[in-house]
Amino acid sequence: MKKLIFTLAVAMMVFGSGNVFAQRSDRMAKAKAFAQQRFQKSDESLYEPVSANYADAEGNYQVTYSYDEYEYFLLEELTQERVNGNWVNYELVTYEYDWMGNPSTILTQEWENGAWVNESIQNCTYNDDGTPDELITQEWENGAWVNDEKENYTYSNNETRILYSGWSGVWNADNLVTITYSMDGYEIVEQYMQQGAWQNEARVLVSYNDDFNVATEIAQEWEDNSWANAMRMTYNYNNNGLVYTSIVYDVWMGDWGEMAKTEYAYDNNGNAKQGIAYLLINGEWMSGFSTEIIMPYAYNEKSKNFEASEVTVDYADIVLSTNEMTENNVFNLYPNPVTDMISVDGEGFEKAEIYNIAGQKVMESSNAQIDVKALQAGVYMVKVFGNGSSEMLRVVVK
Repeated sequence: MKKLIFTLAVAMMVFGSGNVFAQRSDRMAKAKAFAQQRFQKSDESLYEPVSANYADAEGNYQVTYSYDEYEYFLLEELTQERVNGNWVNYELVTYEYDWMGNPSTILTQEWENGAWVNESIQNCTYNDDGTPDELITQEWENGAWVNDEKENYTYSNNETRILYSGWSGVWNADNLVTITYSMDGYEIVEQYMQQGAWQNEARVLVSYNDDFNVATEIAQEWEDNSWANAMRMTYNYNNNGLVYTSIVYDVWMGDWGEMAKTEYAYDNNGNAKQGIAYLLINGEWMSGFSTEIIMPYAYNEKSKNFEASEVTVDYADIVLSTNEMTENNVFNLYPNPVTDMISVDGEGFEKAEIYNIAGQKVMESSNAQIDVKALQAGVYMVKVFGNGSSEMLRVVVK
């Protein structure tokens, strides 16, 4: 009985409000998503979700995704809740975009008394290279928008900093998230302001495998002037290494102990169509416990997160271009990894832009044979233009 009580106590830490990893602040979760985007490849088409169903401790929900007439931009995410067997409105998220195609305004509304009521709004500005510059979140209070939080992004060669400020009549910096990239992965450190100085609070260490997919994520807390392990996530992939079949959660109790997992089933296009969360109790895996389920699609290159015990998603083939694309629009890079010269293979090549893992453009070439000897060793993204569109490819410079 004592072992069962201990197991359930740890389970509450994993799945409840005290979860160090899955329930880590939205700031840390956003930083992880931001860092991971640096390694995403935009193919000629991606399988975008059109609907999702998920269950949590409170009930069943469904999300419907609506796109523009070209099926290019996501316009709305409508969440509905099942009540007495019927679906009723719950939440609506609406997106607007700037001239570069970046989401500039995100409006969230809740359904109250038969009408949509404003909840929050986010307004984001971007740099010329498309990286975020500033994001301001406002809350709807007494019929007006009131400042709540501001994010400011700064970039260096292998580092991104996100400064968070709260509103109390003026903006006051209260949190700093620093993302440091390397060839092996990245590190995220979250700090808070105390007596005019930044103090460590939490850290996530992300490592990659040989295919540059996430291998492990280790969450740590700052205790007694040093980093203390808290939670570890291990990603297990299928034989060809394209999609992860499960994520295993370990808790640190002097050593890593397996405690929870999420298992996935995929369709033929590499999209997770089902995710189920399990908890290990007395040596048996039991489902029905809600946690953050990451539903990857487009071969792990994009994802959406749900707080649920089980999620199922339906997808549609969305062409991510305003122009009709054919097989001749696909480009490849070789050799990869590369030490000196890299070639762009594909018809219709116009130019290529190379970005470092912090999102900064470091090189541009109109030649399909590009000399990269001047670049430092590391992971880079190559944006290839041709045939009225563009494609992002990843390359490793040794």
